[in-house]
Amino acid sequence: MDRRDFLKIGVGSLTVGVVGDSLLANNVLAPATIPAPAEAHSPNAFNGVPVPRYTPRPVMVADVQDLLKVNLNGTWQFHPSPVAQWWKNSSLAGFKPIDVPGEWVMQGFTVAGGTGAAYRRTFSVPKQWKSHRVKLRCDGIYSDATVWINGRESGHHLGGFTPFELDITELLTFGESETIAVTVKGHSLADTLASASSYAQHDLGGITRKIYLFAVPEVNISDVHVVTVLDAQGDSAELTVDLELANDGNTTSAPAQVALEIRTPNGQTIMGAAPSVQFAPIPAGARRRGVIRITLIQPVKWDNEHPYLHTLQATLNIKGQSAETVAIRFGVRQVEVRAGQVLVNRRPVRLRGVCRHETDPLRGRSLSEPTWRQDVELFRAANCNVIRTSHYPPAEEFIEACDELGMFVEEEAPFCWVQQDGNAPGARAYTIQAGMEMAMRDRNHPSVIQWSLGNESNWSESFHQEAVAIRRLDATRPLVFEGGNPQPALLDITTWHYPNFTPPLPTEAWTPVAVPKALRSLAPPYAANRPDFCGEYSHLNCYNRREIFTDPGLRDFWVLGLTIMWDLLRTSKSIEGGTLWAGINDLFFLPPRGIASGYGPWGVIDGWRRPKPEYWNVKKVYSPLRIGRSADADKLTFVVENRNNFTDLSEYQFKWYMGGQSGIAVAHGQPGQTGTLTIEASGEPTADHPLKIEAYDPRGVMVDVEAFASPAQALPHVQRAGPQFAIKHDARMFSIRSGSLAIDVDRHTGQFRHIHRHGSPVLIGGPTLLMMEQGSYINCGQILNSPPVLALDGRCRDWKAQQVDVTKIAAGVQLHIAGTYQQAVGAYTIDITPSGIMKVSYNFAVKKPMTLWQRGLVFDIPVAMGNLSWRREALWSIYPHDHIGRPVGQAPAFSASPISDAWGSRSRPTWSWSDDNTTRGSHDFRSTKRNILEAALGADGKNAVRVRSDGHQHVRCWVAQDRVRILIADFIDDGSPTCCTLRIIPAEHLASGSVVKGTVELEIG
Repeated sequence: MDRRDFLKIGVGSLTVGVVGDSLLANNVLAPATIPAPAEAHSPNAFNGVPVPRYTPRPVMVADVQDLLKVNLNGTWQFHPSPVAQWWKNSSLAGFKPIDVPGEWVMQGFTVAGGTGAAYRRTFSVPKQWKSHRVKLRCDGIYSDATVWINGRESGHHLGGFTPFELDITELLTFGESETIAVTVKGHSLADTLASASSYAQHDLGGITRKIYLFAVPEVNISDVHVVTVLDAQGDSAELTVDLELANDGNTTSAPAQVALEIRTPNGQTIMGAAPSVQFAPIPAGARRRGVIRITLIQPVKWDNEHPYLHTLQATLNIKGQSAETVAIRFGVRQVEVRAGQVLVNRRPVRLRGVCRHETDPLRGRSLSEPTWRQDVELFRAANCNVIRTSHYPPAEEFIEACDELGMFVEEEAPFCWVQQDGNAPGARAYTIQAGMEMAMRDRNHPSVIQWSLGNESNWSESFHQEAVAIRRLDATRPLVFEGGNPQPALLDITTWHYPNFTPPLPTEAWTPVAVPKALRSLAPPYAANRPDFCGEYSHLNCYNRREIFTDPGLRDFWVLGLTIMWDLLRTSKSIEGGTLWAGINDLFFLPPRGIASGYGPWGVIDGWRRPKPEYWNVKKVYSPLRIGRSADADKLTFVVENRNNFTDLSEYQFKWYMGGQSGIAVAHGQPGQTGTLTIEASGEPTADHPLKIEAYDPRGVMVDVEAFASPAQALPHVQRAGPQFAIKHDARMFSIRSGSLAIDVDRHTGQFRHIHRHGSPVLIGGPTLLMMEQGSYINCGQILNSPPVLALDGRCRDWKAQQVDVTKIAAGVQLHIAGTYQQAVGAYTIDITPSGIMKVSYNFAVKKPMTLWQRGLVFDIPVAMGNLSWRREALWSIYPHDHIGRPVGQAPAFSASPISDAWGSRSRPTWSWSDDNTTRGSHDFRSTKRNILEAALGADGKNAVRVRSDGHQHVRCWVAQDRVRILIADFIDDGSPTCCTLRIIPAEHLASGSVVKGTVELEIG
């Protein structure tokens, strides 16, 4: 037995008793003072609102060997506008099949507002259940539900994102067939206070989460609350188990006993004699509580980097016979707010994460297996350690996956953008109810680190009472009010959304002392000595739809703002951390025509769970390690900065590869310290044989990877000998020839008509000045009924040449072309050598004030040459093979995937995000490749147009019918200042008469 698993039960360490009201017994957090509720309360109600009952589903019930659960998921019968009292009528006329769980809209049904749609199915109950109580658990019915069993009403529930439970025993016949009927309204007070249907731009109505039956004894364990409190050193813990028994029968029960066992993840029992609590007889319909306290000596604690889960088994014994056993997974984990910091297991934590919606392009907000676990795995692999469940509690499967895989959770109650509605009739009772339902369901989960009362709402007495109610049920976690106004004193943590830089440029010398002042310039009022949390920050590009459709490379460039913002948050002692907006695209394709709705592509992964360019950048920025080459020239030594909250570097496995060599290296260093990594390899890394280091954490997750090699160099031009140019002209064209190089220039426009090499066309148009303006094409808000997303052009219009001259010079020929565009007036100077080296310089004065997003020259290439290759200076040393920002790569104009519009595929894709196609090319092909050393468009190894640069220029390509256009840009910034984005590159503001100029170097080969 691991000594850390040893559980001690001794004098003073075991307290057993029956108490009348133990809801406040486990006050671990030292919260701000919360005034007492205005109305009387009892253990089972708060201000007249019943505390929800979620009976633990047993793992053993006496006399029920075969089936402990009846799954009601599957095919039901559905009617969007049933007749009155339809649940009493056995006729299925007008009913059609529907999948449960699921939204009705996403399955092609329309339900009129205010109408109660009808769900019906039959089921059977095992005969063994006849002497037991049968519970119906509905994990989510959106958003107002009434349930009938065999034509008789069983119960009603308001709220779409929290579960409810009904005892249906008295309504069953225990025959071969039973009928369940559910009336569901999509629009209700719950929907209004959640803003959920309006947010998603479609009715979320339906049985959207799992629904099932289970059996328990008449006297059963109705609640288990597990709390752990660490001693001052964090070595030992007091485990408090708050038990409740319910007598759901019709007569007073016999005395009962509940015995406990605690098991490790591998099933080992870690204590000898089982502690137990005795319960006196319980009257019919009553409930009674008891508390057991146990001291754990040096237990293995749960944190997100070491998600060690214990299981508490509680066995109910009546008259010496085991009636049932329930199993509750828990973690030895404590959260505190102390001296302006959030501590987990006595250690300050820095939370780095994302905001997550439950979203699927074809299912709406109703997910299916294995999506919940997949989401946790994806965000964990992106080095997130917290997920905010915006803006409602998620399915319990998601919370369970966070417990198992290691992910903190800020769980949010289902309230969003509540204004005056917060004081509407019934709003206070429902706000209390939903907050309690969230807390009661998930208070045993160690992953849940804090409760959010709601999102971006006005504070009201309803939220105040919700806070009091949650605190009564669970005083072990901080309370926050995400981005709400104001931030009252009873909260434990101040939250705000979208802080910005002060000033907005990353040229200042930022220090940890300056960070809070810089961030709080846009923060709401905050309390002294209270931690701060950025519940939403660094909003991904989403609303500048035409820009990101034009240039998907904006998604890669977004990382520069994130890098600066995260450093600001990470280095401030008082800031708990932040969650990016957002984790997953909020984009739905409504049947039958796949019309797009929602807010759009604001996630680091798309709705199909494919990583987008932002995903890898988040992984690198959020990495808990920083690996850099040390100054020791005699060894392959590296400095490793440990940014973990809990993990020592010695727990990591560092795998390295170089050429044919490989091995595993070791480093040491506690969180906040720096360690040294020595690679036992011969030789130095080179461009052909780089050294790659992969770092794996204790969970087996590769948290970081770095590649070390000699710096990239600009390639020299290949100088080919060739005869001097021969120049001819007629009324229409200049014809310039040298060996296999043939150039035709229009005498009236100065534009290249054709440049041939070896008889094949390689350039068929240009140069054209591009000055892409920003700011006038932002489509803020949701997608449905918004203007079509069209690509931006930005090329200057109405070119009129005023002078076109071709002259021989020592190096070859020179073209001088002067003229005017609608936007600017100026000239091009083009020098061409017989070997095919072409330098194009431009100098133009603008005619009107302009603010530019992109500026440079555009050339036209035959579409047959639409294969782009590049080498560039990149932010990271290594990227995934399909990342649009990789330093070296190739991309054909079109991948093998089908053509789609700006919103992507309407069916589940089998290809990566970078291979999504539009008529302008794939994401990969048409995204800007910044800071190029070389870029080329070509069809084969013989003919290509190559761009040479020193890293200060950028290349963007797109398909325009019969040609490919390539922009060589001297200036590109981060686009329009859309909602909540961060400005990194100052915009190019041009006054009338301002001059723009630059030089582009091409090789025609």
